[in-house]
Amino acid sequence: MDPENISHSSLSSVKQTIAALDLQYPSEAFPNARKMKRKFFLHVGPTNSGKTYNALRALAGARNGAYAGPLRLLAHEVWARLNQGSIRPFDADPSTANDYVRQCNLVTGEEIRMVSPDAPLISCTVEMLNLFQHHHVVVIDEIQMIADPSRGGAWTAAVLGVCADEIHLCGEEAAVPLIQALVRETNDELVINRYTRLTPLAVASQSLRNDWKSIKKGDCVVTFSRKQIFHLKAVVEKETGLRCAVVYGRLPSETRSEQAALFNHGDSGYDVLIASDAIGMGLNLKINRIVFVDMRKSNGKSLQYLSLSQLKQIGGRAGRFGAGAGDVGIVTCMHQQNIPTLREAFDMEPPVLAQATIPLQIAIFAGLAEVLPSHFGLLDFINMIGVAGRLGDHYSLPVHDAPSVGMSIIDSIGKTLLLSEKLQFMNCPVSWRNEAEVGIVSDYLSYYASGKEVDLEACLEQTLLLDTLHKIDADRIENSGESDLQTSEMLSVLETLHKVLLSYIWLSYRIPASFHQYEEAAKLKETTERCIEFVLEGIEDIDKKSARLLKKASQLRAETSADKIQYDIARKKVQKKVERLAASQV
Repeated sequence: MDPENISHSSLSSVKQTIAALDLQYPSEAFPNARKMKRKFFLHVGPTNSGKTYNALRALAGARNGAYAGPLRLLAHEVWARLNQGSIRPFDADPSTANDYVRQCNLVTGEEIRMVSPDAPLISCTVEMLNLFQHHHVVVIDEIQMIADPSRGGAWTAAVLGVCADEIHLCGEEAAVPLIQALVRETNDELVINRYTRLTPLAVASQSLRNDWKSIKKGDCVVTFSRKQIFHLKAVVEKETGLRCAVVYGRLPSETRSEQAALFNHGDSGYDVLIASDAIGMGLNLKINRIVFVDMRKSNGKSLQYLSLSQLKQIGGRAGRFGAGAGDVGIVTCMHQQNIPTLREAFDMEPPVLAQATIPLQIAIFAGLAEVLPSHFGLLDFINMIGVAGRLGDHYSLPVHDAPSVGMSIIDSIGKTLLLSEKLQFMNCPVSWRNEAEVGIVSDYLSYYASGKEVDLEACLEQTLLLDTLHKIDADRIENSGESDLQTSEMLSVLETLHKVLLSYIWLSYRIPASFHQYEEAAKLKETTERCIEFVLEGIEDIDKKSARLLKKASQLRAETSADKIQYDIARKKVQKKVERLAASQV
């Protein structure tokens, strides 16, 4: 085809599209930061080396600033410590502890806690960091997450775009070359501070050889299946007589903190922790020994071996400095064949990070959004970038949590929505592989796409989630002790409800006019968390629970003067209760 036969407008559109797909220098999408000369401090070292604490000391002494972490748990912990004055600034007198108190607000995707509208400090999750506000000091934690294919874009945007005089990055040595490359691109200054571990860490020469009686107080048993966590809780309690707390990803942050507190407190009666890799970040734990049951975890399709970074992050939780754990942290496993793998992992340095994930933000793709039709499909948009986008050597495209089916749902229901609105829903914290969650978020989207206010209760009433919540809550209030509803199945229902409530709250912060029932969602979230804790407290091995219920009937016979008929009636009632309990566990 002769180029002269192409209309000027068509040719201009093609040129604009080609230019918009040039993503080699995403730093140019943040002009305010490019006008500044910023100074980076990169704090690198292993788990439990004090790197983050030293960065926080700079924040505690700043005129104003922000902490940005990967988890709400971490943001909440820093928020509490700054307001309590437990972080000493570098220039502070150690004898004047009360003077360390700094007013700090909390901002996450799930909640906002305002200590004061004039508070000079903010603690937030990385995704909620304000890139346009000028800060004196900003601390960005777990900087190695910049290479994460799903969430890494938030760290990349923070490094390239935050407007701060001093930026403290905390994380692993593996991030150093990549951060050096990004700082060269932004023409900023970089200082690297390296740290060593504060307490020794050793890999045991022998495994526990599948002997569950070897589990002792202060141990953390690590596995990667929710079902396996509760099975091992029952096994450990039966074999050792030690009571176990549990921590895993789908538990609400508040419940994870509560379970961690029970394990940490010497007089709580909870001596062992059964956990997933959720302990790798965000919880201060008094662990003496980490015991790996599994070395592989599911990615949703198949089992994959843990990376060196994951093994070190989890194993490094043993022997935490200043947490009252043992002088030496011990890492071991259940099966002897895994000991060589553990030893190799802790002897090796993880590979350096090669690329930062491009942030999937409309700011980065503003030029492309301008030349595409306003209602361009989300899936087509992502595919176009993947096929035709030109990236710099140090960048990679995100692999989003929303699979193609999730994007197709958003495109199908939200046909009339702008691309920026579709991206908002794609970033909503929902497990796109969980049918129940996707169904409810789809209802949210239907209301929004039709221009209506999103009625939370109407969306939830189409499921049994609210009915289940009300039943468990009533049982919790009426029966402070045991309940037939304290089962892992009920816990799973409550976890799903909690997730969809968090999704509504997340959207209410971003689209408040449509998602207007924040207070209702927050109250339901609090009730759900109380019920999760109630159910969690009562989940026991079925044999143990059955025996305890039958023993109660026997005690009734001994403690009362009722005749045999009355005793038999009581025993039959309890037997039926046991049968219902057993049926619920199938």
